[in-house]
Amino acid sequence: KAFAELYGTDLSAMASSDLSGDFRQIVTTALHETHDDHMHLPLTSSKAEEDAETIYRAGEGERGTHDGAIIKTLLASSPKHLQEIETIYTERHNRGLAQAIENEFSGSSARALAFHVNVSLNPWNTLADLIHDAMDGIGTNETALSAAIVRYHPYMHKIQPAYEHKNKTSLRDRVRGDTSGPYQELLLH
Repeated sequence: KAFAELYGTDLSAMASSDLSGDFRQIVTTALHETHDDHMHLPLTSSKAEEDAETIYRAGEGERGTHDGAIIKTLLASSPKHLQEIETIYTERHNRGLAQAIENEFSGSSARALAFHVNVSLNPWNTLADLIHDAMDGIGTNETALSAAIVRYHPYMHKIQPAYEHKNKTSLRDRVRGDTSGPYQELLLH
């Protein structure tokens, strides 16, 4: 609503016209979907079993992928419910949801769905990886680094230990080594 008031167009309509394929469906579903349409109902292990089976049948369990069912199920599920689905899916199919996504999707679609699942299942390590990847390699992706640090600033007290554990250096030291000047000061405060 705020986007429409500010820009005179609906964000979902704009995304629909500018994007294509599975990625368009992921973005528009994310814009419209609330976690668990059935949130008012108690989530049960039978619902998690049903959703795990829906994801399997729509993807790896059939010839051809029924992307819409996978996308809707993943994006409508709360982190707690996704954790239950992950446990059941892994027990039944010897691989987790991230591997199933990798097998069924590609490109931006695979990255978006895998990020959604991973940030739900293991948020602090996933966000530590996101920040690390922004600084990895030749040069720092300042847009990605800024976006991650600003967006996830309230959770830095949980991300920093995960980062240090995974990378054997503190996040602050890594930012100091990859940035300078006012930009560095902004990120570190």
